[in-house]
Amino acid sequence: MVSTSKSVIVAVTKNGVAFDTPSELTIKDEGEIPTCSLTFPAGMNSRYKVLKKDILRVSIGLDAAPDFPQFTGHLDFDSSKFSTALDLQGSLNRGINDNIIVNDYSNFDGQNIEDAIRAVFEQISELAWMTPLIEQTNPSVKVPNDIRFKNGIKKYDLMKQFREMAIDPLTSSIRGYTMFQHGDQFHFRKIPDPSVAPPSISLSYGDGLLNFEFDNNEDSGFNYARVKGKDGVISSYQNDHRIAVDGLKEMEIISDDTIPNAGESYEVARVNVLSSLFSKSALTINSHLLLDAIPNYTVVEITGAPYGLSDTYLVRSKNITIGEGMLNVQCRVTTPTDVLSDMVTQLLSLNRSDSMK
Repeated sequence: MVSTSKSVIVAVTKNGVAFDTPSELTIKDEGEIPTCSLTFPAGMNSRYKVLKKDILRVSIGLDAAPDFPQFTGHLDFDSSKFSTALDLQGSLNRGINDNIIVNDYSNFDGQNIEDAIRAVFEQISELAWMTPLIEQTNPSVKVPNDIRFKNGIKKYDLMKQFREMAIDPLTSSIRGYTMFQHGDQFHFRKIPDPSVAPPSISLSYGDGLLNFEFDNNEDSGFNYARVKGKDGVISSYQNDHRIAVDGLKEMEIISDDTIPNAGESYEVARVNVLSSLFSKSALTINSHLLLDAIPNYTVVEITGAPYGLSDTYLVRSKNITIGEGMLNVQCRVTTPTDVLSDMVTQLLSLNRSDSMK
């Protein structure tokens, strides 16, 4: 949304030194490694040399620069002649270009997940300037034995594999952890449950603030799952509302001998269905107050919204676009709710009917 009462402050630095101000920029963050595109006014195409080792920080504020940049990253290649555009990758991309061998002599067997992630992160030499802030898993989760990559694996991919192992079986809704960069810091944090976590951003509904998005039958996620655990125990979970709307859409049977009983099999089935649905059915929020939102970590409260949509939500992705006289900050959010309200069901039906005309 366009901000008419505040001025947008954009500051770019290269290795801590002021850089020219772009005329346009786009930041996209889907919860993994963000990207940033900068466009500069014409006539500046030979004034700078940008190298892969250079750290570029982009800060955006209203009337004042923020304490932390919204984006910190680098080029994937050296640019000996500065053009009018730069395409940047988030700093954690360095871990994608760096491999590690995990064998019988150098492995992570039995380590706490957070210790293993820290150990891999600290081996990414190009990120020595970043400070790791890594949360301890609760309850404690350890790396299983015999995790081996004798031919090598990208360090960032290995960190992601460890992250996916950090599951809290005692929580039925949000059970995982997230990794992200915030300024010059690397974070490993538990994903907050918006149904109980205090919101860090509160928004009042207004014209254009909320736009409910939905998906058609071909792209609405799975609504039924079966999980096979230890000794052949099988449990299932289905979302009745989405089955009524989309018809039965079952994911492949999940088989895992480490799941000890029917109760946990049910919870695994439930979280897989809900994760699938929430990645497809979401609210889109437009507000400049979301400039500092962090996907998979920021909880947003919406008040005064129609159709029963006033609730707390978890930010899943963020896009920032700045152009001449324009600031647009858009976030997709989800909430772990099994069944939508009757009002939302009516809204879905209306939108679905309109889309078929």
